[in-house]
Formats: sequence, structure tokens, C-alpha cells
Amino acid sequence: MKKKLLTALLLFMGICLLAAWPALADAFRFTEKEVTVFEGETWQAELVREGAPAEAGTLTWTSRNTKAATVDQNGVVTGVLKGKATIVAELKIGKRSWKAQVSVKVARRVLNVTLNTEKLAVFAYDDPIIFDLLEEAPEVPVLAVGTGRTIALSAVCTPEDASDVAVLFSSTDAGIARVRGKELRGMQPGECDLTIQSRQNPEITETYHVIVTNPITKLDILAGDKRVAAGDTLQLDVNYTPNTATIQAVEWSSRTPTVATVDENGLVTGLKKGQVIIDAKARDGSGRSAAVTLTVTQTATGLTVKESFAQVITGRTVVLHPEVLPKETNDKTVSWYSSDERIATVQNGQVRGVKAGVCEITCVSNSNPELSVTVPVEVIQQVTKIEFSPKEGISLDVRTSRQLYWTVYPEDATMKDVTFSSSNTRVATVDANGVVTGVSRGSVTITAMAADGSRRTGTVRVNVLQPVEGVSIQYNVYHVQIHRSLNIKALLQPSNANNTRMSWSTEDPHIATVKGTNTTGTVYGQSAGTTFVTGVTEDGGFSASAEIRVADFNGAIMIEDLRVKDNQIMIQLRNMSDFVIDSVRMTAECYDDEGEPMVCNEDGESNSFVIDYIYPLDPGERSDANGFVFRNTPFDALLGAVTVRVIRWTDSQGYTRNITAEEDQPIRTWNDPSVPIETVIHVIQRKSRLVKKF
Repeated sequence: MKKKLLTALLLFMGICLLAAWPALADAFRFTEKEVTVFEGETWQAELVREGAPAEAGTLTWTSRNTKAATVDQNGVVTGVLKGKATIVAELKIGKRSWKAQVSVKVARRVLNVTLNTEKLAVFAYDDPIIFDLLEEAPEVPVLAVGTGRTIALSAVCTPEDASDVAVLFSSTDAGIARVRGKELRGMQPGECDLTIQSRQNPEITETYHVIVTNPITKLDILAGDKRVAAGDTLQLDVNYTPNTATIQAVEWSSRTPTVATVDENGLVTGLKKGQVIIDAKARDGSGRSAAVTLTVTQTATGLTVKESFAQVITGRTVVLHPEVLPKETNDKTVSWYSSDERIATVQNGQVRGVKAGVCEITCVSNSNPELSVTVPVEVIQQVTKIEFSPKEGISLDVRTSRQLYWTVYPEDATMKDVTFSSSNTRVATVDANGVVTGVSRGSVTITAMAADGSRRTGTVRVNVLQPVEGVSIQYNVYHVQIHRSLNIKALLQPSNANNTRMSWSTEDPHIATVKGTNTTGTVYGQSAGTTFVTGVTEDGGFSASAEIRVADFNGAIMIEDLRVKDNQIMIQLRNMSDFVIDSVRMTAECYDDEGEPMVCNEDGESNSFVIDYIYPLDPGERSDANGFVFRNTPFDALLGAVTVRVIRWTDSQGYTRNITAEEDQPIRTWNDPSVPIETVIHVIQRKSRLVKKF
């Protein structure tokens, strides 16, 4: 079964091959599979057309990367930009079509080749160093190489991204200078040419003339001095070994050109303070070099002093601050001089004042004595003491002024001005001229301070006095108990007057006498009557008087009778004076039948109450029983005993007499006859007073 199936398959394939035989004879392709086209150049594409494609039809051309290459409808391919592109050709004949493609590499041409001369000894053909050594002027750069020396060659192509940047080196005389690969070796003294050629484009070349020299083997720099001042120059020379070296020239350079520079002839110019290494490199390509270390010194070119003027106090110092320019100057020291050491001395810029006056301090640069600066200096004598006169101080009255006097020491003080201040301006003020004005009574300290900054002060005590401006007596009328004394008060105007001393006198010393040395006078009642007492101030002689009435004021009113009836208290008063008494006040105390205090006041606690008699009593007149007012007197029990005493009365002129001492107004006592005499005595003992019994 399997054999039959295989036979049938082979038969089918054979029939298909016979049907396709005419098509195998057709051909449509490019003549090349891959081509290279340079940027900006063209290539004409060619096609192989055999069989049916050979007939006329529609042929189209396309580039699959027009950035690299384009193609027109004639099959002309143009290189645009380095890269690759596929060019496609398509043929259509009727309903049939054929395609072919070719790979195009767009290359970038080398336009120039340049020898890398960075490490080579290259000279211009007319350079004086080698011009006289050449057999003839080659009009191309000259490359020097020592006999027996090999140098590495390298070159760059332009543009650097050319498709092939390889170069080839060749010598016109291998016996003089031989090239092997990228190395050039000097064989023997002589001259030849070196050619650098692009491998991609052999037409691109560069030529150097080669001179093979007797090379330098050693260099020595000759310097007359190893120091050069900034702004000055120093010439360097070179000693060559061997002295038969063909090219005896060096290239000079400074490792620190900010410190010093060197020109092509070895002339060093110092720029600023520091050290610098100067290098000399052989120009013959031998690679020999030498170096020398030089020190650049900086001399002073300018001098300033920060202070244009200075003041100094005697015995003290002030510092002057010099600055030597430029900052890099090696020697910045200076010397100092005083034009008059009797006024001021100077050392290391410290100026000390000796005595008051003016002089000049000069600063001179040690490195450049032509530079100097002079500073005017004033020596100030400060105040050492301020003293007022008189030392003990002064006194003045309120609202008056007085000039202060003072002395400033020493006599040669530069500034003797002072300022004044008061410790309490509410007591006294002081103006800028030292005039003190009293404001109110008191004492202040006036301070004078030196205005020269020494902070020296002097003080003086100022007492401001308040004079007496008037006087009056506290009351117009005084009532003096006969054979008793009473103080009367004089009122000074103003009340804070300093001098309170007064003298006192009486108009009738038989009625009253008076004593006192200040504002209080003590009046003693000698006998009943009226007189006047006068007080006179020691300060200003102001006087004032008061009426003095002398009488038995404590006995002016008398309790003639005291009794109790039906538990009611009955009192009879009598005016014993020679004046009208308008009202009388009494106190009463209640006791029970055992002599113990009995509550008799509506407060529920006290055993006493007040009794007022409210009708006037003429001299010698007795009271009316209906004129009494008993205040706060509820009696809840029978009275066993009662005591009554006058404590105050008021006359018709409004004078009120308070009787505080019981001995000045006897106590009247009443007791129920049924109360044992022991009880009455007990009450009397309680009161601890002597009483009359009625």
C-alpha cells in the first residue's frame, strides 16, 4: 500500500515540474549583489532581464532608506549620508511582476590627512633654528629625528568619521630615515621626505621633510640668580651636551605662570610672590629636558595706615594699623617715628600719650624706605577730678535759683566742659550752666560729669527749704478746763515749711498761760474768763490768735437728783455755768436686787443705755422732767440699783464738751431701800468710784 502511495506522489511532482519549465528560463536581477557609493557620488544600477522580463513593461525604482541613498527612475543611485540602503527594482508586465534588490553601502570619503605632531620636533621650513641646516628649503614642515632614535607616528583623517581612516607612512630614503608601520627611525644624518597617505583615497597625502640630526643627550639650565622680584626679569641660558648637537634650541615653559612667565628666549618675568619651576625642553625631538626652581619675591609697592587721625589720652595707648601692599609682600615690617616724644611715643604701632598736645607719627616700610605715611596725633588730657565749692553744699528756698561753682582738674585738661544732672527733679532742677532752681522742699544731689568721656564726676548736696508763708490756729475758740491744760495747734502755710519754731503769748495770763516753742502751744487755765493766745512764726514773723475760754466745763452740768419710781428713772439736772446749755447726754447702768448687772437694753445684752436731755438750760436753771429721752430701755425686771453719769453737753454756740473721765463728773447712784446696804456697796465697788449718797 505504501509503495503505491509513494509512486503516485512522484508522478504528481513530475507533472508539476514539466508545467513550470518555461518559467525557470525567466531572469530579473541586479548585476551586483552589493555595491559601495560615496556620499555625493552616483552609481548606475544595471539589471539582468531574461525570458518574460525582457519584454517591455513598467519598471519602478525605490530606496528603502532615502536618508542613506536615493534612486531615480533611470536607476541612478546617489549616496546621501553614510549608512546602508536597499534599492528595489520592480517590473510589471500585464498581470505579472518581478522584483530585484541590491544592497548599497554609502561611504564617507577621506578629504585630508594630518600628522599628529604633538610629541614630535616639527619646525617651519623657514624657522631660523633649522633654516641654515637644510640643504634646500623644502617649503613643507620639517620633522627632526635623532640618529638611532625611533619616533611613533600617528595621523588623523578628515572627517574623522570617514568610512576608512587608515593611513600609510612611507620614506623617500630608507637609508636616511626608515619607516616600519607607524614608526620612523633615524638611520644616519641626512634629509628625506615622509609621506602620509590615505588608504581609502591614495590621492590624499601630506608630506614632511625629515632631517636626521646628532641629538642632544643632556641639558643644563644656567641661572645667574635663583631669585627674581615681582615685576623684574631674570635671563636663563642653556648648556647643551654634546656641544656638537645639530639643533641647539629649547622650548621654555613655566609650571606656574601666575607666579612667573618665561618667553621663548628664556627671559623670566616675576609676577607675584611664590616659587615657580621653569622647564627647558630640547626642540630636536631628543626628549631631553631640564628644570630650575626660582623664588619670586614681592617688594612693597604701597603703604597705608587705617587711621588718618588719632586721639590718645595721656597715660594710655592707641594702636595704629599699617597695611603694606600688595598683600604678597615678603617683608611687611615697618618702622615708627614720633615727631615729638614729649607729647607721644610710639612702638610697634602703639602710640602712648605723654602730655596734652599735637605731634605726628610716621610709618616707614622696611622693604621700601621710599614708602611712608604720617598720621597726626592729638594727645588729650582727661579730667581727673571735679570739685564743687563750698564742699558742704548749699541751701536755697523753693522757687529761687542759685549759681553753682566748681573746679575741673587738672588745669591743663583738654576739655573742661561738664554736664549737670539732679538726683530728683521734683525737688530741684539744674540747667546746663549749673544754675540750681528749688522746686519743692527736700534734698538732692547735683552731679557734674566731665564731657570728655573720662566719666569723672563731682557732687554737691543742695537743700531746698520751704519758707513759712502764713499761719493760722486750728480752731477760733478753745475751751480750757480751769486748772487744766490744753494743747492748741498752729497751722503753717504751707504745711511742709522747714522752720516750725514759734513763740506764744497770752493777752491775760491771769486767766490763762501758754507755753510752746513750735506749732503746738500748751494753754493752762488759771481762772474763769476769756482771753486770747497768739502764736508768732520765727520764719517770717507771721502771727495768728485764738480765743481762750477758761471755766469749769466738766462741772457745767450737775445731776441734782436721781430716783426710781414704779420702775421708772427720774433725774433732775442743773446748769452750774454762766452760759446756756442746749443739750445733755448721760449714760445709765442697771443692777438687780443682788447688785448684779441687769439687761436693760433692747439689744438683749447690755445693762446700760443712753439718756438725752433735749431742752436748753439757762445758767442756774433746773431741768424739766419731761425733757428726758430714754433710748433703748426695755425693763424686764425690777431695778435694784441705777447709776447715772453726764458724758457730754453742747452749749448754745455749738461747742460740745465730752466728759470722758468719771472723776470730772461724779456718778449718781440710786438703790431700792429694800436692797441691803451690802448690795449697794457691792455696786459702788463695781464702779470703783466715790459717789455721793442722797
